[in-house]
Amino acid sequence: MPAATHERFITSVILEIARQLQIIGSLDSLASDFARQIVACGSTTIYLHDGYGRHDPDFSFGHKEAQYPGVVFEVSYSQKRRDLGRLADDYILGSDGNIRVVVGLDLEYRGKKGKEASGEGATLSIWRPKVTSDGALGELTAHQDVVDLVRCYQANTSFLLISKEFRDEYGIAHSSYSAGISLRLDDFATTALHPSPMSEPIFIPTKTLTEYLFDAEKAEVMLKGNTGARQVLGDLVRRRKRLSTPVEELDKMTEKWFKEEEERANRRAWRADKGWRPARKRRQSTPPEG
Repeated sequence: MPAATHERFITSVILEIARQLQIIGSLDSLASDFARQIVACGSTTIYLHDGYGRHDPDFSFGHKEAQYPGVVFEVSYSQKRRDLGRLADDYILGSDGNIRVVVGLDLEYRGKKGKEASGEGATLSIWRPKVTSDGALGELTAHQDVVDLVRCYQANTSFLLISKEFRDEYGIAHSSYSAGISLRLDDFATTALHPSPMSEPIFIPTKTLTEYLFDAEKAEVMLKGNTGARQVLGDLVRRRKRLSTPVEELDKMTEKWFKEEEERANRRAWRADKGWRPARKRRQSTPPEG
């Protein structure tokens, strides 16, 4: 079962990205029309080329007419450790680079029953497809590199990567205002659907990511400690459970019901047949002679 920290954190991230896409889509431009075609794909299974298998991402966004999503999110956390780099390779190489961005979030959190949420380091990585020339042939790779986030955010290139610790071991967010999940509108679909670049930014700073993670960790502690707000019924209200019926008994009851229904249908048909009378043959009139 997914932990509250994981689920609430990724949900907050996805809602914010969807909100920014909606803002772009509300404008009157070519980019806004493109943004309106981007849909949330959830954890829909992605079927990749032979050798790369199939994967169920934590979330993805894609164009309505695209075979593959453009942006994929994978989250690694203590209950479910993942090799994010290998997953990025599978997504990008297995889709021939049609998956434009893989966002990896590694949450090393502690959420122990009865204790305050305590921060641990959490990292953000972004992989993008990169084609390098090897003589007469090109080679596709999932490119990862540590770059200056200010230059990265302003650069006009398709092969950027962010690999940063967005929250340190003391629970403090990365100090740079330009650090965070930095995407472009044209990241959300294959280049076959947008011949020209679309540089409209989608950005979530590390400060916001840290707030999302802290809130999610608090929720984890609250739920495990059973300290959340709730209404208690008390002793004046009894809980009446639905009686469970064995499967065999259900089968017999179902068979009996169908048999009775068939008999009722036969009786209705018999009564209808019994009340039926053939129409009387009308005597033909003979025209008068002469």
